[in-house]
Amino acid sequence: MNRHIYWLVLFLTLTGSILEAQVDTAYTAVGMPNVSITHQLYYLEDPSAQLQYTTVQQPEWQSKFVQHKGQYSASFGLTHSDYWFRIVVKNGVAATEKYLEFGYPFLNQLDVYFTDSTGKMQHFLVGDHFPYHQRQTENKNFIFDLYLHPQEVKTIYAHITSDGEVTSFPVRIVDHATLTDDAADEQLVLGFYYGIVVFALFLSFFLGASLKENVNFRYFLYVVSVGIFQFSIDGLSFKYLWPNNVWLANHIIPMAGAAAIFFLIKFTQFLLLTKEHTPLICKTLNVVAGLIVVLFVFAMLPNPFYALSLRALNIMVLVSNLLILIAAIRVYRMDYRPARYFLLAFLLLIVGSTIALLKNIDLLPRTFITEYGIQLGSGIEIIFLAFALSEKVRTLKDEKQAAQESLLRQLEENNRLEHELNVELEKKVIERTLELQQQKELVEEQKSLIEEKHKEITDSINYAERIQKSFMASRQLLAKELASYFLIFQPKDVVSGDFYWAAKLPNGEFVFVIADSTGHGVPGAIMSILNISALEKSIETESNAGKILNATRSTIIERLKKDGSEEGGKDGMDAALFILNPSRTKITYACANNCLWVVRNGVLIELECDNMPVGKHDRDHQSFTTFEFEVQEGDLIYAFTDGLPDQFGGPKGKKYKYAQLKQLLIHAAEWPLQEQEEKILQAFSEWKGSLEQVDDVTLAGIRI
Repeated sequence: MNRHIYWLVLFLTLTGSILEAQVDTAYTAVGMPNVSITHQLYYLEDPSAQLQYTTVQQPEWQSKFVQHKGQYSASFGLTHSDYWFRIVVKNGVAATEKYLEFGYPFLNQLDVYFTDSTGKMQHFLVGDHFPYHQRQTENKNFIFDLYLHPQEVKTIYAHITSDGEVTSFPVRIVDHATLTDDAADEQLVLGFYYGIVVFALFLSFFLGASLKENVNFRYFLYVVSVGIFQFSIDGLSFKYLWPNNVWLANHIIPMAGAAAIFFLIKFTQFLLLTKEHTPLICKTLNVVAGLIVVLFVFAMLPNPFYALSLRALNIMVLVSNLLILIAAIRVYRMDYRPARYFLLAFLLLIVGSTIALLKNIDLLPRTFITEYGIQLGSGIEIIFLAFALSEKVRTLKDEKQAAQESLLRQLEENNRLEHELNVELEKKVIERTLELQQQKELVEEQKSLIEEKHKEITDSINYAERIQKSFMASRQLLAKELASYFLIFQPKDVVSGDFYWAAKLPNGEFVFVIADSTGHGVPGAIMSILNISALEKSIETESNAGKILNATRSTIIERLKKDGSEEGGKDGMDAALFILNPSRTKITYACANNCLWVVRNGVLIELECDNMPVGKHDRDHQSFTTFEFEVQEGDLIYAFTDGLPDQFGGPKGKKYKYAQLKQLLIHAAEWPLQEQEEKILQAFSEWKGSLEQVDDVTLAGIRI
């Protein structure tokens, strides 16, 4: 009995060893077209990314490899870790040529180590970080020739590096016929899918161009983004579009994915009229779209931004899909026709994406449906979105037709009312024509009377101008007494409150006055004649500058008392008066509010002035001061009123002011007097621009 127990124990031990070997080793033979090595796959996580091929072969590291326990392919989710894989393959009794296929085309870096048919160690380095032509077989997946001798046992090591993307490791051993059949299936599905994409692009582009509807162009941009995204997911962009651009190969998927989500949101908002139907969801989608734009930029940057964009984009996809689904259901319940197709299309996309996701995370096997679920769902979604788009166009067309019919009815009603009004108006026109004719005759009569009165007033003002000028200093007197001078005199109206006056005193001296009477226009002109008369009377008895202004003030106050008031009005003038001695070596002057300026060798000297007018004032009991100033040859004396400094203009419509006038006169003093006059008038005109002149302008320059 002990002998039987011994053989039983030996049998069980050998059986266990055989079963363990069967689990650890993948078997292949000539008649086996496809060998799944899901349960024969061992992996080792390398978070530090420091392990080398020579290291993981060591016996102490072999025990650290963990057998893959999943039902389908190995999947590690979003990870930054490196992974090492070990596969042991044993051949049958006959030599066979197979292919080792890694069915995940998005690996950044894949190192594969195994012996070739001669026993020589081979090392292949491929992935998105390397140009496409480095692959042994030009396929979207990573495929390597695997020749096996009879009864040969071959150990294969693979090492993958990730930048934080979803990492999956589907691996199998297949023959050439299986690869050919898979390629045929793929061509069928992808041909169907990209045919739909191209058709949708042409349809949306031409609809958008012909109908001028923004929704068509948003659909166009969405289809373009989805097409680029799916073309990259299928590994075809790297193969056909940018085989040498490894940066774009690594970054295009999150970039195109972000663009697809963004344009899907914008297309949804426009198609479903979310701003009107679901305003809160619309605002939330705007926030999500803004975040997606930020993630699009992050996807173009290196880590940690690239990895952050991958994680955040997955969250944004879930959030945006949930919001869009809720919005579509709500709008569908409002009986909005385009929402029917949109909701169906979106549900199909979610189903296809979910199937692909479950396959990627090892919850579903790699079958035809799971491999191409996202293409099938996306393709059918694009078709139904096109139906939704056409329904939207039909809705817009119906709305336009209804609006046109309503407008036509309104026009017909307007025409009827217009006809009735025309009949009524014709009656009233006949009645009003006679009234208008009578009113026209009355208006013409009044117009003629106004024109006649206007002419009389204009003639009177023009005549008043001649009278006023006859009171002012003659140009002959100024030319005789002042060898070199210029005089600017520009009234605001035809006649002026400003005036210039001069006279020869009995003692041979010459007196010159620039004054600004109270008011402007006709009242100012009358006041100026009164002021000039008072000046003429004062020089009959006075030859001192201050006393001349004192006597003038007394005369003005006395005459204005006759207006009926006890003290008389407070009208008068501001004036600058100076007297030149015959030798022209000095001036005596008196100023009432208006000062004299002298420019000597580029320096402006502001002469003293009494701050009170020539007229009724709180200080009219004080005498005007007589000042003296020694002049030199070449000195320029400037006398002026406040019209130019008070003029509004310039870019901001502000006053010219005295400081700016000082700078102008300092520069002008270098020019000949005639040129000074032209330059000052030009500066005044440019400053005033299109604004109205606010006051009379008078300025005189006299060179000693």
